[in-house]
Amino acid sequence: MSIRHFIYKKYFESEWAIAWRKSSKIGDLFGDENAPFVEIQNTDKYWFADPLAFANNDEDYLFAEGYDRNKGKGVIGFFKYENGSFSDFQCVLERPYHLSFPFVFRYMHDIYMIPETKGNKTLEIYKAEEFPYKWAGPYILQDNILSTDSIVFEMENELVLITHKEQDKINVEIYNLDIENLSILKIGSLDDVKNNARGAGGIIRIDNALYRPCQNGQKRYGGSLILKRIESVHPYSESIVKEVFPENINLISKRGIKGIHSYSTMNDIEIVDILYSKPTDWILSLYKKLRRPAN
Repeated sequence: MSIRHFIYKKYFESEWAIAWRKSSKIGDLFGDENAPFVEIQNTDKYWFADPLAFANNDEDYLFAEGYDRNKGKGVIGFFKYENGSFSDFQCVLERPYHLSFPFVFRYMHDIYMIPETKGNKTLEIYKAEEFPYKWAGPYILQDNILSTDSIVFEMENELVLITHKEQDKINVEIYNLDIENLSILKIGSLDDVKNNARGAGGIIRIDNALYRPCQNGQKRYGGSLILKRIESVHPYSESIVKEVFPENINLISKRGIKGIHSYSTMNDIEIVDILYSKPTDWILSLYKKLRRPAN
């Protein structure tokens, strides 16, 4: 590691973390303005991001990316929620390339996972052999693709897969997922011209409505979270119902944060990931401004 890289890593690079709280307003997304969030502590080996909650046999799991500081890539693992707290992180999936955003879902009697595998230029799916520890795969849904943060849900009697494609132009692509043959068929797309449609978590069902958390990167990565209500699949349409900014997240630790880009719920618990502020942020911001070419 060069001296320049060492200085950046130690004094300038920010890290993500996961925070959670019990909300008194179940069904009102980010409706509790008083309850603060508690952080799941990062470790010497990992910092954590992309929390996605999943329940199985009356047990609650929080799947997440664990970014391995030494290897410089993400792995997939989980925390188990028991007796009002989360267990230590257990890694269950590692590949030679970076993994993140572990979307876990159930279809019929089987459990599947679609992690982000943009670093391998693939869209992959895994099937649980011994949940949550052992996963068969990868099965390739599509290759030569730069896609991020894929989710799956059922609507209008279809199994729908949404992914954020970062190729040629940035857009959201919608597919039918044939789970028996592990294949996909494109049925629609949306141009992400405002850079506010990249997935930020799984679908949230409230009454008869479906809500899709999205990242808003118009100003900066992790700038805010947008909650969108899905109106229809054919043609696909959605509408914005709420936006949440980093300054809306109150931490018990009182640490400053400058980013937020994932949201998940589990019973009466809300879970987000947060990007910590650093005292050196202003130096890095000034450096980037000075490096920009003059108009």
